[in-house]
Amino acid sequence: MKIKLIFIAASFLSLVVNAQDWPQRSGLNGNYVITDDLDVTDNYSYAVKLWKSEWTPQARGGSGAPGRYGCSNLGKGIGGGCGSPIIYNNKVYLWYYLPTGGPDSIYDTDMTDLYLNTCGYTLSDVYAQLGVLADEVFLCLDLNTGATIWKKTYPACSMYGEDQTKDQIRNYTMCAGAGRVYGFGTSGFVYCHDANDGTLLWKSQQPAYSTWQSYRSNAIALREQIDYPNGTRDHGSAAAFADSVVIIPDHAHSEVTLSGYDAITGNKLWTKSSILGKYTSPVLWKYNNKTYLITYNQTTSKLIDPKTGNELWTIPVRAQDSKVFDYCAYKNYLLVTKDVGGVAYPVIYQITPSSYSEVWVGHGAGNATGFIVEDTVWVKEEVTPGSKVYQLRKYNFKTDVLLASQGVVTNFTSLIYFDGIIYSEDDVMHSSDFYIMMKASTLEKITGTWKFSGGEVESGYEMSMVPAITSGKMVRRGADALYCYDISVKPLVLNSTQINPSVLYTQPNVSSQLSVTSFDTYGVVFTKPVTIVWTVLGNGTVTPGGLYTAPSDISPSERVVAAVTENGVTVYDTLDVHVKMNQTITCFKFDSVYYQQPPFKLHCEASSGLPVTITKTSGPCILRNDSIFPLGVTGKVYLTVAQAGNDIYNAAPTIPFNFVLASYVPNDVIEPPITGIVNHENKKGMAIYPVPANDAIYISGAEMMNYVLLDLTGRKIASGVFNTKLDVSGLKPGIYMILINGSAYRFIKR
Repeated sequence: MKIKLIFIAASFLSLVVNAQDWPQRSGLNGNYVITDDLDVTDNYSYAVKLWKSEWTPQARGGSGAPGRYGCSNLGKGIGGGCGSPIIYNNKVYLWYYLPTGGPDSIYDTDMTDLYLNTCGYTLSDVYAQLGVLADEVFLCLDLNTGATIWKKTYPACSMYGEDQTKDQIRNYTMCAGAGRVYGFGTSGFVYCHDANDGTLLWKSQQPAYSTWQSYRSNAIALREQIDYPNGTRDHGSAAAFADSVVIIPDHAHSEVTLSGYDAITGNKLWTKSSILGKYTSPVLWKYNNKTYLITYNQTTSKLIDPKTGNELWTIPVRAQDSKVFDYCAYKNYLLVTKDVGGVAYPVIYQITPSSYSEVWVGHGAGNATGFIVEDTVWVKEEVTPGSKVYQLRKYNFKTDVLLASQGVVTNFTSLIYFDGIIYSEDDVMHSSDFYIMMKASTLEKITGTWKFSGGEVESGYEMSMVPAITSGKMVRRGADALYCYDISVKPLVLNSTQINPSVLYTQPNVSSQLSVTSFDTYGVVFTKPVTIVWTVLGNGTVTPGGLYTAPSDISPSERVVAAVTENGVTVYDTLDVHVKMNQTITCFKFDSVYYQQPPFKLHCEASSGLPVTITKTSGPCILRNDSIFPLGVTGKVYLTVAQAGNDIYNAAPTIPFNFVLASYVPNDVIEPPITGIVNHENKKGMAIYPVPANDAIYISGAEMMNYVLLDLTGRKIASGVFNTKLDVSGLKPGIYMILINGSAYRFIKR
């Protein structure tokens, strides 16, 4: 675990924090790889939600026709495009769009009729989501508090597209540089705002993509949300800032066209057609203090001078599918894909501004989603071609040695590398485990108590979101707002300790191994080495390793103290030890009783001599003062017998006591008192008769044996030596027991 050591004296030393920006979707360096120290923990038990912004729409396209998802589709809520947040100069920025709703707006007539007539929605429901035109919104928040600093809304300037065919999933992540923020939306125009106060500094004279004007005119004339021609996917790429040039993608084509704008004046400098894949954002590559632009689509990867648009080299590639995904350039290396036997395989090229050469080819089909750091490449490769089941694999590409692998989810995932951590966030429609954090060194998943809940969960549909990460903070887009989390490395300071077990019940002279679990000031398990000193307050003993031995006598007030010390801080915990004797319960038991039997008393006792508690669970009787009062009906009686213990004895194991209230007069033998339950059967060779008896009883095989005559309360009535028969004419009618040489017989006197 990454830790930050703080030496404790009179007070904590303050931490020096170097703030970093996340000025575009691909991060500080424009390549999804951040090697700077961002003060980020690798134990997400420390993660804390700092704030939630004002409401923002969920990251998806429009509602779409009921034909795709049924009537529930409108209930999915308003989609606001799939723009990810960026961070610039301690501020957070987001672009989104909203349908221009209301009865006076232009809304999709066909879909409105479907929702009203088929699904039973109200006009207010459909007006809110089915507007043909859209408002474009640029939002600026304070990074530290989440408060809105400025918000610019451009009403009805754009188009709101349905997502019936998955084609209208808009990215439109902004970018920042030179004290300004840049964004674009479905209007096709590029906007430049002052990063501090939101002043509009310039707007492009023409849309970045002129074809959208005809789409917009058609949508208004036909009164329907825009649905692009087949093969045209508006998944979208993000904007980028490279050496005072703003790179803007054109999403209105089957492959993306890029344009370069002067960041200060807004003048368009160049345009390159069909140069970027649909899911792919441009990557920046720095070489000798100059920034270049690298593009990647299904067939080629190109190096572009961002100031002129000139192509410096072209590498033939083969993307796995038309979505293409993200790729990476790091120092002198480029990760893309190439054709290997008709299948796309990851490949690394060594590059300069004027040349390239292949240095490594991967071992599994896949796309170029991954990154390079020094001589190591992390790349997502398909386990079996066409399966869309992937592993994230780590190679030393210079020695071609596989170092580690880890299962990953669907093919939409974007990967980010920062502070030795890999963060992968998928869209929630295709993965329940939609965010994964791993240690880059081992690909071990990072665990912790940090869990998204409620509106925090949803992060996008089809287009995976990318969080913006700065010094110790992460900003994510949720379903209803932007959320900021403190994920900084925390000072590792000992705060408390706990002895295991928390309470000890033991017996004289018995040894028990004790241990401690310590915690820091954030309630996270303390992992640094500590010094433990054990002490006994009582007559027992404890070793330096925590092996406690109870005293030979009973000691109800025994205690063990653990003093845990680290770096001058000592914390304590006390363990209460209960040194007690065990006890058991013995009952004089029987299997059945005549259902019209008069009340009788149960005989149970604890080996400790303490009184027992008898509780009725069910059955046709009344239990009162340990006596049974049959209710005159047959059935089975279920009782439990317990003894709770005291300062000297532990609680006895509770035993069940069950018997039958029978419709006949039983004549079974009851064994001597025992612990627990056994079944009772007549001893062979002995039988009592007649049953019931009037004047005398006879027991075969019992001549010249000692006997004791009892009633059912256990009261002794008579005793002596049994000789052939026993006169019972003087007994009252009822059930009696006769004990002969330790065996008991039950009989009924009429």
